[in-house]
Amino acid sequence: MNETFLNEGELVDDGLVDAALELLEKENAGLDPELMTGAAARKLLSTYVKVGRAAAFGIAALSRKVNDTEEMARLTGTSMGQARTLQATGEVLARSDDLSNALQQGAVSLEQATEIASAEESCPGSAGELVAVAQEQPFHVLKDKARKTKLEAEQQRGLGERQRDARDARSYVDPLGMMNIHLRLQPHVGVPLVARAEADAQRLARAARKEGDNDTGFAQHLADAYAEMLAGGGKGRAKRPELVILVSHEVAQRGWRDVRAGEVCKIPGVGPIPPDVAKEIARDAFLSGVIYDG
Repeated sequence: MNETFLNEGELVDDGLVDAALELLEKENAGLDPELMTGAAARKLLSTYVKVGRAAAFGIAALSRKVNDTEEMARLTGTSMGQARTLQATGEVLARSDDLSNALQQGAVSLEQATEIASAEESCPGSAGELVAVAQEQPFHVLKDKARKTKLEAEQQRGLGERQRDARDARSYVDPLGMMNIHLRLQPHVGVPLVARAEADAQRLARAARKEGDNDTGFAQHLADAYAEMLAGGGKGRAKRPELVILVSHEVAQRGWRDVRAGEVCKIPGVGPIPPDVAKEIARDAFLSGVIYDG
């Protein structure tokens, strides 16, 4: 009998895994969705999803035993970046029972587990809550929650400096001959630009509808708005502010140096920003006091 270690103290018979794979390959050979009813196809699809999740646990758990990222990428047929992410997820599985059990039982997918692992790495103990989110909410909700959890945990670990160092701009011409412009900006820099462009795009969309143009999509209007703004035009928002920052009073009282448990210094809907950045913005901004509970 062939045996291999999956977790410390826990043996897995790899012969049984091989046998399961052989059975699945036989079923695949005879699979013809065109001969199935919609209900039957949905039922079988659900089973295949469960099989995929069961396999995902083994892939993630075993990935931490493959130290060579290039080899990992080759084995999984993924990019080097994806292979590194998979290995990082495997490392977190070894430390988080909540995430490990959820993936082992098929309660979350590998994609969901990857998002949860990233947050758990920065904020130990957050996996349990995020697993619940993954089971109850769409993927984009989980991804947003995991991102915010990670950023809030890293706010006091040089997040602002890393964001500044990560700013980036590039352009390229795609196969259609279109000029693509990519900007990676710090939150307090990018949010006002996005707000201004979206406000202009909404005006363009309203004007187009008045003229009977219902075919042009909002994304196209947004592209026109960005082009006009980059050329020095555009109006932005007429009434609402383009950037709102929520800062706990205690942060300001302590000299804008740190953010402690229960306090915030963030752009609502986007994420945390460094207190010193908020301080600079506050020098030339409208300040409003807000009393809130919870």
